[in-house]
Amino acid sequence: MLDILFVVLFFIFPFIVFKYMDTIGHNIFSISVPVFLIISMFVYAYSGLLPLYFGWDEYRYNMGVQDRALIFQVLIFSIISIVGLLAGFTYAKVVLKMNNFQKFDYIRQISRKELFVLVGLIGFCFFVLFVYLSKVPTIALFVAFSEGASSNSQLARSMMGNDFNGKYHWYSLIMHDLFNIVTFALFSAFLLTKRKILFFFFLVAFLGSSFAAVMATEKSPFAQILIGLLLVYGITLLKGKIPIKATIIFLIVLFASLTTFYIFFMGSADIFSAFVSIFSRALAGSIQPAYHYLEFFPHHQDFLMGRSFPNPGGILPIEPYKMTIEVMNWVDPNDYGIVGTMPTVFWAEAYANFGIFGILFLPFIIGVIVYLVYYFIDKIENTPIKIGFFVWLMQHFKKLSITGFSDFLIDFYLIMLLFILILVIAFANRLKIKYYKGKIN
Repeated sequence: MLDILFVVLFFIFPFIVFKYMDTIGHNIFSISVPVFLIISMFVYAYSGLLPLYFGWDEYRYNMGVQDRALIFQVLIFSIISIVGLLAGFTYAKVVLKMNNFQKFDYIRQISRKELFVLVGLIGFCFFVLFVYLSKVPTIALFVAFSEGASSNSQLARSMMGNDFNGKYHWYSLIMHDLFNIVTFALFSAFLLTKRKILFFFFLVAFLGSSFAAVMATEKSPFAQILIGLLLVYGITLLKGKIPIKATIIFLIVLFASLTTFYIFFMGSADIFSAFVSIFSRALAGSIQPAYHYLEFFPHHQDFLMGRSFPNPGGILPIEPYKMTIEVMNWVDPNDYGIVGTMPTVFWAEAYANFGIFGILFLPFIIGVIVYLVYYFIDKIENTPIKIGFFVWLMQHFKKLSITGFSDFLIDFYLIMLLFILILVIAFANRLKIKYYKGKIN
């Protein structure tokens, strides 16, 4: 009976959600922040539950994900969280009257001043990248080239991220986030005019941001760049529609690239095992930890009641609970000399702190906040720079499907990049920021 109920809920619920999204003005084939977040929730924090439930993912089954009742509970919590996000979107749209959105029918071409600023940002991003590389003992990508999937490459990867000796978030802000925005903006500018000089600067930015994405042998950051370029294409040339044919081609290229990556750098023996690893990582890698969170809280650790929240600058006399590290150490207590973490979908942190009440209320609040940010960013004039930031914003909030919500309480990346965006637009337009005033979309 439980198996039948699981399968029915699993397949019926997405259709209900997509239909509801359409009724509130966010068709799933259009590009917007709410649509991208909901699709990401289904991809990263929902779809992997089916192979987990029936034990098809052998790797994760052997890791102990075997309790079907607990997996069913994860499904229910995932459904509740998505419904909560939709309720937040609806409240913002209907009650707060945030329903006046631009269409991408017209996008102003990039000006000389804006291009000058973007080129300057390319140089700045490369400078920060070189400074960062001078501070790491080894580059994981080069170690992987020489040694393959070894413990040394894993250690090098850890020292470039979780175990980096310095303020990694500042470097990451520039090397990854700002570099990606510049890449997206230049790609949009090139698509609008097909000018060779714009393609040259885009290519330089793309190569730089791509190296920054893969230098720690991570797969997801580079995939996000490719997804971002696909979104830019849809916004710039298809007036905000998802390019179906381009998406199919993209998925083929992406899987071919990831298969090669897994064979050469991750130790996969052949193409089949690489495919299995890719699907396991993509579909179940972010939702499996939620299973362990339900095991760990409150049976082995009391609910945190806010202890996982950040303490910026250490201004409060508390030490934040390192939730993702503690859960990882509990699931895999072996000491490999590597700082391991186990992040998962945002509702798991809500549960770890406040139990079921967190899952019932926090998704609604997050939905309202996401919609509010989306609404005000949409008001900026449609330009390649705005599109670059807009695509980054979608990918930024998409992280809610794979990590906790506490990093969004004081959203360092959003605040800093929004500040940079305003400075860039103001500098390039004589300290003026143009806003959109139009009819309801």
